[in-house]
Amino acid sequence: MIANRHHVEHLVIGGGPAGAMAALRLAAAGRDVLLIEKEARAHDKVCGEFLSREAVEYLHLADISAVDLGAKTIDRVRLSISGNLVDSPLPFQALSLSRRILDAALLARAEQHGCRVLRGAAVDSLASSSGDWLASLNSGATIRASNVFLATGKHDLRGHPRPPGKQSDLTGFKLHWHLAPASLETLRGCMDLYLFPEGYGGLSLIENDIANLCLVVRRSALRTIGGWPQLLASILNVNRHLRQLFKEATPLW
Repeated sequence: MIANRHHVEHLVIGGGPAGAMAALRLAAAGRDVLLIEKEARAHDKVCGEFLSREAVEYLHLADISAVDLGAKTIDRVRLSISGNLVDSPLPFQALSLSRRILDAALLARAEQHGCRVLRGAAVDSLASSSGDWLASLNSGATIRASNVFLATGKHDLRGHPRPPGKQSDLTGFKLHWHLAPASLETLRGCMDLYLFPEGYGGLSLIENDIANLCLVVRRSALRTIGGWPQLLASILNVNRHLRQLFKEATPLW
């Protein structure tokens, strides 16, 4: 519980990778840190779940091994469009791990360094006050902080909207799958990228040999197509490589 008018040195709003890593590094340096995450528990997020060499190194500096968490290695990239396929080795080894597992590990490590993590609470508004910041929570409590790190990602905070982006007409989709054994081995070690009209996506294995399918598409195109089932069907209809991989595949949600 957070008492009303509770004061902290550093307040981090948002428990994704950016917020969790900021809180982790501050706490490891001995600073007073409180992180607020609106979700009560770790959950899946719309994400390609690809960890580049740089991301893996940042996790290593935080003493987190993505491989120990179940991440799958990726050393090749394939690009497919319609009936065409290009395959190339990556100049580095990447990893793939679900955000549900990664986010939980980052917050756990932050707590181990002394960061206080408040889950299931949301910051309704943030305002400056006498050189400090006042964060009003949905519980009615107010937190005063000397410094605030706003890590809410795609979500706006009242009084602090995100600047408009150049790609504002995009919708993301993600779905986890069980693939047939042959498709599983074909995908192993690869990041499959695919192009389709008005969008692109990726497919790779994460922990427990689960296949993560993720894509973005223009909303205008999605409205014309009709919805997610029609979009997936249209992609598989024209992309021979993906269609082969998804033979006898089973969605997990």
